[in-house]
Amino acid sequence: MNETHDPPVPSGMGLPSTQMMIELGRGAHRPREHGDVGRRHRKKLGFVFWAAVTFLSLLLFAAIFADLLPLKGPADTFRGTAKDGPSLTHWFGNDGAGRDIFSRSIYGAQVSLLISAVGTLFALTLGGLVVCLDTLPFRP
Repeated sequence: MNETHDPPVPSGMGLPSTQMMIELGRGAHRPREHGDVGRRHRKKLGFVFWAAVTFLSLLLFAAIFADLLPLKGPADTFRGTAKDGPSLTHWFGNDGAGRDIFSRSIYGAQVSLLISAVGTLFALTLGGLVVCLDTLPFRP
């Protein structure tokens, strides 16, 4: 019986040899190569990650729609509740002047989001101008 086999590819070329392909057919695993990422090797995101994403999403939603939510005014003072701890009426408690800390946090997040959006737009505009100026041909 004269069987012909493909000659094995030299190992330096990065291609699998015939013997390796036969072993792969039998269920053997190919050694990992650079850039070889499969579904089996992905790390699943844990509970803490999803809890943080949920918290930040709720904070973002509350900051965007703060005027539509039934929140107390951030400057409203409540007599007799100065420096009170968290309760059902004041979730984060009150500060020294009797203002609700939860509503102040939500309205403060609006200001933070506005500043970050303006800063991002400024950086994108400035970066775009730098790229445009960099591509212009200057004559000496």
